[in-house]
Amino acid sequence: ENAREYISGLSNQRNDIRFFCDFPLQMAERTMKIALSSQEWLAKGEAPKVPKTETLLLLQKLGLLYALPTLWKD
Repeated sequence: ENAREYISGLSNQRNDIRFFCDFPLQMAERTMKIALSSQEWLAKGEAPKVPKTETLLLLQKLGLLYALPTLWKD
């Protein structure tokens, strides 16, 4: 919750920093969701991992979210 407040408090002029903070936060949230929903990864001796397809979609989504306002401000 504190991390979300921090990101929302960052200037809209610095979307590069907002992206840099938001991507790892969202990956951590998704990883914890996987960890909490199933213990299968623990039984296998592995770590919970966000699927590559979901990771790529998140990168695209955040890239558009933070890059488009910069591209269209002319």
